[in-house]
Amino acid sequence: MATGENPKRCKTKLQTWRTRSDHTEQQQQRINVDRISNLPDNTLHDILCFLDSKSIVRTSVLSKGWRRLVEALPYNLNFNAKSFDDESSFDVHVKEYLSRRNRSVAPVKSVTFEFGAKSGIQMILFDRAMQYAAADGKLDHLSVVTHENGKFGDVAASIVAHRHCRSLEALVLKGFMLDGLDLHELDHLGFWSLTTLELHSCFVFNSVPFGLKHLKIVDCTWSSSRCLRIQASRLLDLEIKGLLLCKNVGTMFALNLKSFRLSCSVFDLKKLPHLDFPSLDRATIRLWCDDDDDPCRLDERITSWEDVSREYMKLLRGLHNAKSLDLRFDELASGESWKDHFVFGEMKLCPFTRMETVRIEYPQLQEPPIPDHVIRYLFGGSDEFSLEQIEIVLNTKSTRIIKMRTVQ
Repeated sequence: MATGENPKRCKTKLQTWRTRSDHTEQQQQRINVDRISNLPDNTLHDILCFLDSKSIVRTSVLSKGWRRLVEALPYNLNFNAKSFDDESSFDVHVKEYLSRRNRSVAPVKSVTFEFGAKSGIQMILFDRAMQYAAADGKLDHLSVVTHENGKFGDVAASIVAHRHCRSLEALVLKGFMLDGLDLHELDHLGFWSLTTLELHSCFVFNSVPFGLKHLKIVDCTWSSSRCLRIQASRLLDLEIKGLLLCKNVGTMFALNLKSFRLSCSVFDLKKLPHLDFPSLDRATIRLWCDDDDDPCRLDERITSWEDVSREYMKLLRGLHNAKSLDLRFDELASGESWKDHFVFGEMKLCPFTRMETVRIEYPQLQEPPIPDHVIRYLFGGSDEFSLEQIEIVLNTKSTRIIKMRTVQ
């Protein structure tokens, strides 16, 4: 105690120091608590389902509660060859992982298998995983990824051989060569329950199974000898991202389609087939223009922004049955304004008859490039038109409302 210091004050300081020390110790104890092990099993299962099998094994050392879950993880198998340096180590991992898994916990419902770029399609390992899942007979989701334009026929043969096709509801294919394969054949092969199909970076896509309800196409390439035909009467949801080589565009018809989403460069609009969606409820369109988008290089039939404007109008007319429309125009990579390129003379009245809501977004602009009177003209519709206003969203997060004519 310092000379002349008040004893009561010293006692107060000591109590304060002890309180802070106890608080620091409690904080350290809370940090050291293994909260992961105390989580419910179903929560841990949800976390682990986002990881591939190798990451699951590595993650299991973080907590004693996770170690037993590796052997009892229900429902999904996720193998990624890219996580391994060579084919032999991946082979050993797959065999050991399947041997350690407790089959009695829950049936396998989902399989994700990604082949490595160097090893190619390892059908022996894939067939082993299919054979393992076949014992349960509950597989409803399959995702297969390759990096070398692999032949889908071998994969399909393995699925059919183990009779997974009968229960399979969702199929995701990435990087496959589908040349010469009409996907209508999946119906004849026994894929009777298939309702969801996703194709990523696949080469040549001809048609879709009749019973399909959800279809997603990302950066797929069609050869010049094929038409893009989507005529699935049960299709409810269609999403297209990117349109690569596709010259014979054909028609895209879906009688009962409710939702349509399109993301592509403005110069790719020429590749879009004629749209015919009589029951469409919602359409979401995102357009952009890259620095590399040279219209003369991409397609000799698109030579100017007049052509782009005409294709844009063709797109809108193809959506004339929609009830709701969301349009997003991302910034031109050159830094120019959309206003400098829209050719208003090519913009014609669209025959919207069911439209109820329209939202147009320019995330990089402070002023809309298309004048209000042109917007009113575009969406003027018919005498039965029910659209009352259009929402314009700008980069300042401000919203403008364009009032339409009053419905009589």
